[in-house]
Order: sequence, then C-alpha cells, then structure tokens
Amino acid sequence: MMSIGSTMRLACYGICCLAFGCSGNPIEVLITQLHDEDVETRRVVVHALGEHLSAKGVIPALADAVDDSDTDVRRMAIYALGESASEATSFLPVLVPALKDPKLSVRLAAALAIQKIKPDNESFIPLLINALRAGEGGIFLEVAEMGPNAQWAVPTLIRLLSHPETKIRRLTAFTLGQLGPTAREAKSALEQALKDPQDVVRDAAQLALGQINSVPASER
Repeated sequence: MMSIGSTMRLACYGICCLAFGCSGNPIEVLITQLHDEDVETRRVVVHALGEHLSAKGVIPALADAVDDSDTDVRRMAIYALGESASEATSFLPVLVPALKDPKLSVRLAAALAIQKIKPDNESFIPLLINALRAGEGGIFLEVAEMGPNAQWAVPTLIRLLSHPETKIRRLTAFTLGQLGPTAREAKSALEQALKDPQDVVRDAAQLALGQINSVPASER
C-alpha cells in the first residue's frame, strides 16, 4: 500500500501536468488517480478535475465519483457536475439517487446540482424546502441566486417571514427580494414584516418590496 505522501505526490503530478505540461495526458493521469485507494488523493483529484470540466473524459469520471465511499469526494463531484450545467444533463440518472444519500451535505449538493442542470426537474424541491424550513442559511442564498427559477420556494418563504429567529426572517426577506417579480404573492407578508420588531428585518422587507415592484407599471 502506498503511503499518503506517495499518493499525494501522484495527485500533485497530475495537477502539475495541467499547469506546466509533461509527457502523457495529465487529465488521464488525474482520472486514473480518482480511483486511488487513498481518500486524500481522491479528494485532491476530484477538486482538480472540477477545475477542468471542459476536458475530455472529466464529466463521466466525475459522474462515476458520485458513488465514491467518501462523503467529501461524492459532494465535490456532484458540485462540479452542477457547475458543468447542461453538459451534465445525460448524468441526471446518477444525481437523482444522490438525493437519498446518507449524508445531508451530499443530498443538498445533489439537489442544487439538479436544479442547475435541469431546473424543470422538480425532484430537488422537497429537499431544498426542508433545508429552508430547517434554517440552513446557505440554502437561502442558493435559492436567492436562482431568481425567477425559484418560484416554487415562495409559499415556504412567506411562512418563514413569521419564523421566531430574527436571522431567518431577515434571510427570508432578502431571498424574496432576490426573486424579484416572481415573488409578488409575498408582497402582503412583506408589508406585514415592515412592522417586525427588529430593524434588520424591516430593512430587508422594505428592500425586497422595492425589488419585487421594480418593473414597469404596465406589467404590474
């Protein structure tokens, strides 16, 4: 069995090949190392491959890594597939089962990747709604970035404007504002939030209302 140092040097060789050139195909070197018995090597390699999504063979290799025994490798592979967007459409059958991964971080990564690759595939929605309800701050920000594609989240966000935690109410108002006109049905709830006891929530609600209304009068 190779030592961690030896396997890490092999991973570094593949990465250095990408940067400086060497004999052999550096991508093939990295893909081979993706099956290394040392988990640290696989983590380094899956990260490196995620930086070169356009290279031949990378996306299929990352799809294979979705079944890796290591949580971090699975999560990073799924994240990279999500970043490849439409190029990974044919690998949705690999990502959908990951919605039931034993680890929450992997399940959430799969939900976000599916949303990016194929927004009209609604299999990701229940997981993200549950994450919003659980107060996962990072998911609020991810949903905010989806803009009009996150209309499915509006009913849940409306309810969260009454959450007992100030942070959640503020994040909710912020997210609704980022969805813009898509969140029109939340206007009444946001107007109520203007009376929130916390000024950070009131400010976020005011800003959100402005963003939702920022369309020509003829379209309101």
